[in-house]
Amino acid sequence: MSKLFSPLHIGNVTLPNRVTVAPMCQYSAIDGSMTDWHLMHLGNLALSGASMLVIEATGVLPEGRITPGCTGLYSDANEVAMERVVKTVRDVSPIVLGIQLGHAGRKASAQLPWLGGKALREIFLCQTVPDPPGNVDFKLVQETTNPQFKTVRQRLGAHATEAVCKGCHKITDPIGLGLENFDTIGGFRASENGAPIDTSGVLDGVNYIGAQGLGKALHDNPNIPSCLVKKMFEYSVGRPSNAAERPWLKDNLARQFANDGYRPIALMRDIVLSEQFSTVIPLLPLQANADGASLTSR
Repeated sequence: MSKLFSPLHIGNVTLPNRVTVAPMCQYSAIDGSMTDWHLMHLGNLALSGASMLVIEATGVLPEGRITPGCTGLYSDANEVAMERVVKTVRDVSPIVLGIQLGHAGRKASAQLPWLGGKALREIFLCQTVPDPPGNVDFKLVQETTNPQFKTVRQRLGAHATEAVCKGCHKITDPIGLGLENFDTIGGFRASENGAPIDTSGVLDGVNYIGAQGLGKALHDNPNIPSCLVKKMFEYSVGRPSNAAERPWLKDNLARQFANDGYRPIALMRDIVLSEQFSTVIPLLPLQANADGASLTSR
């Protein structure tokens, strides 16, 4: 018999086989507390025949969650909500339960993955989108069964009417819905809760429809090459670029990248051969933002 289906002994725990369900972020918690979504998700996987089921990445602090929709174990409410899910799973299955506890560090306080406008602007365009205020209520966005707002676009539109949310959503929402035809596990869909999905968007004045249109809009955006240069340099040196280096990045490295035909290998060569690459600059300790939502190097 294959070892995959043979027992495995870990300390005083015996797994009947070696099939384990890895932790999968669901981004569906409310204030860190599990919901009915987790009950159905984990309950279904508990009946899969695997020997162990690991609960998704769970923050030990609210500011340590990857997104506002991630689970946590930092409050009594979180504990009660998770206890409910765990009890139900154990009532229906003998599967061994584990949990991935963690703190997302510099990855913390990211946006929910399906609210992609913030990610697109920050990752691909190197633009800063303000963090949401600490008192923002995300329940309307996360309530996917609301009969009044059936699609993500409708829920975001309603959410963005709140005074504290309008500014950020004017920046992020027009470009954040081009991938809405794909659900949270990558399956294609034309509707959500019976309502047709609108994947049109605008990126810096360029109108597009769907994933292919978004890709072309990003491809043609003049800010993409300079942002790639900045990101590549910062990843290479392991720190943010400083004020003295930014003119060199823009006027020298980015221009050379264009002259080389936008070839990443040539860009990496130019970075490692530069004086800036070998310059050691001490970093200040990480500090929490005023709202405690994320960590930055000052």
